[in-house]
Amino acid sequence: MLRSFRLQNHRSFLGEAEFSLLPAYSSSRSAVTVTAIYGANAAGKSNLLDGLRFMTMAVRNSYRQWDPSAGVPRQPFKLSAEGQQEPSTFVVDLMLGGVQHVYGFVINDETVLEEWLYTYPHRRKRMLFERDGDGIRFGSTAIDHRGKVEFLAELTRPNALFLSAAAQAGLREFLPVREWLTHDLQWGGHRSFPIRSAGIDSLPDLIAHSEESRESVLRLIRAADLGITDIVMEPDETARSFRKERIERDLTTLRLQFKHMDPDDSLFSQREERLAQLSLLLEQVNSQPVPQRMLFSHGNDVLFDMDEESAGTRSWMTNLPLFLWALKKGKTLVVDEMDTSLHPHLMAFLIGLFASEESNTEGAQLLFATHNASLLGTSLGDELLKRDQIWFIEKDVGGNSILYPLTDFHPRKGENRERRYLAGSYGAVPVIDDVLHSCCWPENGSPAVAGPDDRLDGGGHIDDPA
Repeated sequence: MLRSFRLQNHRSFLGEAEFSLLPAYSSSRSAVTVTAIYGANAAGKSNLLDGLRFMTMAVRNSYRQWDPSAGVPRQPFKLSAEGQQEPSTFVVDLMLGGVQHVYGFVINDETVLEEWLYTYPHRRKRMLFERDGDGIRFGSTAIDHRGKVEFLAELTRPNALFLSAAAQAGLREFLPVREWLTHDLQWGGHRSFPIRSAGIDSLPDLIAHSEESRESVLRLIRAADLGITDIVMEPDETARSFRKERIERDLTTLRLQFKHMDPDDSLFSQREERLAQLSLLLEQVNSQPVPQRMLFSHGNDVLFDMDEESAGTRSWMTNLPLFLWALKKGKTLVVDEMDTSLHPHLMAFLIGLFASEESNTEGAQLLFATHNASLLGTSLGDELLKRDQIWFIEKDVGGNSILYPLTDFHPRKGENRERRYLAGSYGAVPVIDDVLHSCCWPENGSPAVAGPDDRLDGGGHIDDPA
């Protein structure tokens, strides 16, 4: 589980920002299982999630794929000289297998300045490795394979992470953090995060996996009230026939070319190799089971293809494998703009799945950014988001994103958080430009909009008119 994520000098975040998932009130889990991030457009919600994405990509790719001469592909704060000169920091605090792990690194445009990995078995700090300008030092757990880790340390380039190299070598002490970042951390809901996203293509496999999986999918589809009562899988001969025809057409073209080609021609061997590849591919297509396609019943004999369903239905179907996989395996699912194409009631239903200990038995987590203020209140049912599950982001006058939790306002249990957020009590709402405001609203007819300086009274709440 993710306990916290900290970053500094990444995109719109110049100063340090810490996103904590530690329960502020009593909890039976080491971290909250649902967290929502609110803020105006361009406030920095996506940039916060992108910091976690960058950390994942760096651990996955820095050792094997980053160009040795190209430095570090970071994205520092651009609106001041300080951002270009200062280093960037990324840190995760995780609970893995019942043991706390803290991993982080500091980088500039050219090199990795610092890197560290600590564990806390029995709440006592244990250093696995530390890296700075003087090199890499290892803790006592590396004694059994000290020669190997020291050799890897020598091979690790200045612009590559040691964790990336150690994980490639299969050193078990370093694998849990790498596995969490690259496998247990799932992404969905936005084109900016194409990391390990499942999607609609995996839904047929999920349905065919077992009767239990099929029933889980159907329960979620029926709960969404999309009008779908059943899913029918049928052979898709058209798809296989189309592929076979294309391969056979290429084979025919190549064979005709061979008739008029000199065997001594340099292209002859290349085309002969291509002919063998196509023949093997055709054999594989003929031997594989016929692919299946999903059709949807709406309570009668008429079946609908996925393309005939609404955008909202397709969005729900696309995310279903992600949600089910996260719940079943205890993954951490990050969704940017979760309210896109999803009705508020569907969002409330998904939040409920992750919040309930009955449906979320493996400690899966849902982190999402949204504009949907109705989730803050009780208009969709019982309290969906607890006080320690809500975060806000807004920008200061210099364009720097500021991250802060609802708990900073010491909210009372049961207060109308939806109303207070929309009224500007917590900030993180758009401030309408005066020129635009006067153009769009008749004189003396504009609604009251709280400005950034009018947000709070001395007690942490906006003044309510009598």
